[in-house]
Amino acid sequence: PALEAGELASLSHAALEARLGNDLLAAALASHPELARFQELLEEAAAGRFQLSGSGSSWFALAADEAEAGALRARVLAVAEARHHALRGPWITRASGAGVVREA
Repeated sequence: PALEAGELASLSHAALEARLGNDLLAAALASHPELARFQELLEEAAAGRFQLSGSGSSWFALAADEAEAGALRARVLAVAEARHHALRGPWITRASGAGVVREA
């Protein structure tokens, strides 16, 4: 079910993660095998933490704080390096009003 206005802020981190889903995931993975391969990399780094955004423009994970986000980013980068993959944008963002602010 959709979240009502203001409900997002009241959810705990665990409750929010449990509500996430993507109806386009199966179709995106079936039509773009490279997404499935990248999902394997993300699962190796942090099983069950990453979600596909929409039909495949990006992957994301929620973190309780900047330290956890940094640890997730480090694990993804380590797995990518071990598999000889280069990543274009492993960014950490934080909530800011109605959107996010990109942090280097």
